[in-house]
Amino acid sequence: MSSIICSVKGCHNNWIKRREQLNNLCYEHNVMRSECCGAVYDLHPPPKDEEHLRQWRKALNLKCPPKRPYVCSYHFMDGKPTDEHPYPEKWLGYDVPAKKSRRVLNRLSDSDASMSVSDAVDNCEDDHSHMPQTCDAETQWEDPSVSDHNYTPKSKFNVKPSTSEMGTQCIEPAPLYITLLRNDHLCQLYTGLTLDAFHSVAEHLTPSYTNSFQLHTWDQLLITLMKLRL
Repeated sequence: MSSIICSVKGCHNNWIKRREQLNNLCYEHNVMRSECCGAVYDLHPPPKDEEHLRQWRKALNLKCPPKRPYVCSYHFMDGKPTDEHPYPEKWLGYDVPAKKSRRVLNRLSDSDASMSVSDAVDNCEDDHSHMPQTCDAETQWEDPSVSDHNYTPKSKFNVKPSTSEMGTQCIEPAPLYITLLRNDHLCQLYTGLTLDAFHSVAEHLTPSYTNSFQLHTWDQLLITLMKLRL
């Protein structure tokens, strides 16, 4: 009997500890516990029935359960297996998921079902009768179910004008050299050349240069001189 131990995770109650408790003094009766109150807990064997044994092991939730998983009294609602609580339920070493209550479905009789279908049809017809033909001016849509299946537009398509608003126009930015090189002082600061010298060099190199970039040719010259300036 020394090998019997509680099979619940984290519980260390066994038969040896129970036997030692029987030899301890009971402070209430001033005698040995084996003569009055007995042990604090008992080790209950699993049921012999296969179905009850399966439920017993399912409650323990062990990956490798022993052949006969004993459980001590601490894990039963009534301190031992009873008809109302035959399986261990307390302090099992894991979080027991909450049981969701099943929704009760009320079956309708044939007369109630026919009435409910007719009411649904009436409500659907009422919704279509109160539905507006058109919506606000921002959307301008029509309900095709009430337009006699006329899917062709009644008016010609509105052709957009060739020009757009000023807010949507993409204005081409000015070249960089016009923005930076506004006078001789700034031109000498960025390139080390005077403004006239920069224009002369740019006009001399432009005819013989094939531009394969989107950047303006003079802007490429400006960036090159700025890199050399560094």
